[in-house]
Amino acid sequence: MTDPEDEVRVDEHQACVRGVVLVARALDIYDIPKAIEAATRALEMGPYIDPTAWRDNHKKLEEDREMLRLALPLWELVQKLWRDVPGGQEPSQAGLLDLVETMGLPGTHPKISRSNFPEQGKHLGKRVYVAFHYGDDGQFISPEPWEAGTLEGTIVRDDVEDGSRGHPRRTIIRIDDGRHVLATECQCGIKEDHDRAAAVRARKD
Repeated sequence: MTDPEDEVRVDEHQACVRGVVLVARALDIYDIPKAIEAATRALEMGPYIDPTAWRDNHKKLEEDREMLRLALPLWELVQKLWRDVPGGQEPSQAGLLDLVETMGLPGTHPKISRSNFPEQGKHLGKRVYVAFHYGDDGQFISPEPWEAGTLEGTIVRDDVEDGSRGHPRRTIIRIDDGRHVLATECQCGIKEDHDRAAAVRARKD
């Protein structure tokens, strides 16, 4: 039989690890070494640049730097775990990295940060025709979209892969009127492909 106390200890352990992961996810979007370097530089140069401000604030700045130094080992661990994943593949081992990968914080995404962004596909920057609710004639995109009053735009984001389990990839279109829409919110087609097909039909006629 399983000892109920063991089950409690396992739950406490998992809760503790998840708490650490939440902190790790928050730290991952910042450059902790640079922050420590900036704080050190401010402490060293403050007396010369603004002695009064340094006198009033240097104790708090020292505390901030000490807090950053305490966070540095955890930040370094997360960076090392990411570097050890071969070829930029998704992490497969169980443990901290998997939790960092799957547990999100509001306003964060595991694959988007100051230095990371999903790989972009071949349609990035392509001109597109855009219709809503399948256009006035009920078709996906009219054979002659310029005659049907279809809007035009440019693909400004074209994620090749979702980058994280449970997160759908994004294709974003900037319509020429200034609006930005997801590809899942409209019907769209590559302009050059439709124009080429229209030219073929015109030659046949």
